[in-house]
Amino acid sequence: VSSLDVRFDGVVEWLLARQMLPKDCHGRLKAVAGMVEEALQLEPPADCEEAARMIVDLGRDPTDWGYLEVDKIYQALLASDEAKKRTFFNQYSSPHIRAWEAARTLLCQECLWLGDLGKRLQRCGKFGLPALVKQRAECD
Repeated sequence: VSSLDVRFDGVVEWLLARQMLPKDCHGRLKAVAGMVEEALQLEPPADCEEAARMIVDLGRDPTDWGYLEVDKIYQALLASDEAKKRTFFNQYSSPHIRAWEAARTLLCQECLWLGDLGKRLQRCGKFGLPALVKQRAECD
């Protein structure tokens, strides 16, 4: 296995140049953020304490929600009693599960989750790591 020499701040552009992401991935990720915002406006079902705890822990800002968080809350909702209720067309009757499933499905289409994780890597490299270095210097 060889390593790739890709700068952290150019990961998304690198993926775009190799056609691993659609050209309009930034617009699609904004659409996903809108779907997450709509899903966050719904109160989680009473029997799914894990989903409610995740929403409290991460907050209701859709920019803090990425593929990993969407997938975790979707899996938590699937483990609840709400997932057992289906419509005649075999869709979930719970609006919570349908909303999170739509956001997750959109992220899985055309590898948009890679773009989301690439943007997170850029954000961590630009803001998170320098802040940690500064905190460490203050502690020493």
